Amino acid sequence: MHRNSHYEEQAEDIGREVGRRADALHDAAESRARELAHQASDQARRVKAQAREWVDRGTQRARDGAHLLHDEALAAAQRAGRYVHDQPIRTAVAAAATGALIGGLLVWLLREPRR
Repeated sequence: MHRNSHYEEQAEDIGREVGRRADALHDAAESRARELAHQASDQARRVKAQAREWVDRGTQRARDGAHLLHDEALAAAQRAGRYVHDQPIRTAVAAAATGALIGGLLVWLLREPRR
């Protein structure tokens, strides 16, 4: 019977050792999980900051482009206004020719097909 008691003590010792090692593994896993979560959070903050910078640069470029297009459109309108003022007959003839061309194309496109 003494032998059974010795095996029971060994089994209890092994059980306690397994429990300690399981606790140690659990603690290590939790620590690593917290570390990975922290790293992921830091990386997400960096990506968010980079994305914000990219969006801000793109937005500024779009604004600059819109201002440039606006300025170019105004300049083109002024040039067209000066041309119409300086060349009224040529402008009227060009407008009439353009209208006739568009009208002719519409008549041609809308005509009934031949059978």
